[in-house]
Amino acid sequence: MSRGAWLGCLLLLGGCDQLFKLTHVDPVTPEIDAPIDAPSQCVGHGILTPCVDPRVDDVLTVAGDINTDMDPRCVIIPQTNDVELCALVAVNIAVQSTVATGSRPLVLIALDSIDITGTVDVSSRSATSRIGAGAQTKCSTGSGTDGTTGAGGGAGGSYGFTGGGGAAGQNGQSAGGLAGSALQPQTVHGGCPGQPGGIVGSETRSAAGAGGGAFYAIAVKAISVPSGAIINVSGGGGKGGGVKSGGAGGGAGGLIGLDAESILIAGQVFSRGGGGGGGGGSASMGGNGADAPVFSGAVLGGFAGASGGTSGGDGADGGIGGYPGPTAVNGGGAGGGACGCLCRRGTPMITGSLKPPATTP
Repeated sequence: MSRGAWLGCLLLLGGCDQLFKLTHVDPVTPEIDAPIDAPSQCVGHGILTPCVDPRVDDVLTVAGDINTDMDPRCVIIPQTNDVELCALVAVNIAVQSTVATGSRPLVLIALDSIDITGTVDVSSRSATSRIGAGAQTKCSTGSGTDGTTGAGGGAGGSYGFTGGGGAAGQNGQSAGGLAGSALQPQTVHGGCPGQPGGIVGSETRSAAGAGGGAFYAIAVKAISVPSGAIINVSGGGGKGGGVKSGGAGGGAGGLIGLDAESILIAGQVFSRGGGGGGGGGSASMGGNGADAPVFSGAVLGGFAGASGGTSGGDGADGGIGGYPGPTAVNGGGAGGGACGCLCRRGTPMITGSLKPPATTP
């Protein structure tokens, strides 16, 4: 893997200071037994180094759904890109299971330890129209070109790697979308969405898959993801194109950050891309690309519409970008979404499974 690729996918937090420019804040949290004049405590050693009020609860249990735009426990941390963070702060944090949505990435800050025993799901799912917390919305375009008898497929979303390009339609005359470059994030945010395919006539443009969200955990001492626990920030699948129209691209996986003195990962931690939508045939729609709700198995692109469409590209499965589809007679298939980013800082003990895999420079 090239130096550019590992920087985009796995950022060792000790070297991320120059990549991420975040504003430190002193949030006000409920007073307990600490002195009234207790100084702020700064935590983190790289991407995110906020200063927090130590007068917080000893134990915070995270269970149930979280909307990062509305949850009253959120300590709001601003960033230079105007994307705010929702931080839950305590001495110790126990995560049972949660599904996080909303415009703000989800951040956990523990002045001692974080123990994740259930599922942290910040993924996007096209099947249920769910968008993970902090998914990116402002990314470079890669839409398929409109046509008269066939249109190009949209590109898959990029993040740590490049998404798959869209397939050309109309026997190559209608270009497929070109995916954006892999990103080196400057702030905490989720993955890029896929791009829409082109259309023919009055067909409706299909919806692209949303990028995965962003989950970031900081603990002064330890973070534990034991066997059976899951962290998922994968992207959603793109919808199939209408008759003769191009499919929509799959979303890229989002961001996972783990920052502590010691990190145990025995569970599954993954950020996969969604499948691209299939291109429409001469009289039928293309199939929808798959979401990535599980760690293993292909994230399939949508099937081709009959008589002239083409299949969408698969979503990324590991340290790679999404896959494109072949040129079509009618509607072109869309590209699959790329893997996102996985960041860690600390001494890790990894016996579980990571996608993208942990690498070192």
